[in-house]
Amino acid sequence: MLAGVCNVGHPNRPGVSVCRRCGGAVDTANPKPVARPTMATLVTSGGATADLIDTVLIGRSPSAQHGDTTPILLPVPSPNNDISRTHVRVVAKDWDVIVTDISTNGTLLIKPGEDPSRMAPGSPTVVPIGTVIDLGDGARITVSDPA
Repeated sequence: MLAGVCNVGHPNRPGVSVCRRCGGAVDTANPKPVARPTMATLVTSGGATADLIDTVLIGRSPSAQHGDTTPILLPVPSPNNDISRTHVRVVAKDWDVIVTDISTNGTLLIKPGEDPSRMAPGSPTVVPIGTVIDLGDGARITVSDPA
């Protein structure tokens, strides 16, 4: 993928002038091919983390779905079994973080500066860093800057 690179070497979305990781200047005139970087770190309310490079599946007992090759599986506790086995899919596509509710129980998104909204099942939604994915049953996932 193509990236604008800052003075420290962090890859960024082409055309961005300030580095998303260090705040340094980014060379916007000369995008370079780079390996896919970590797009976000997903942090559970219990403190577990997963780096988002490709696909992360989250639920009380997540498993790969049809079409997922090597996803990261991020289990979260669900004392009342309100969370589906595989509840949400979080995918890095190009420079975006995309969340899809694949549950039967529903998911809330809380984007920075916005009111919570219920996700439409099966509809991929682009989310910014700082978004909270509320699975219910006390489980929340925060989409954070990469570690």
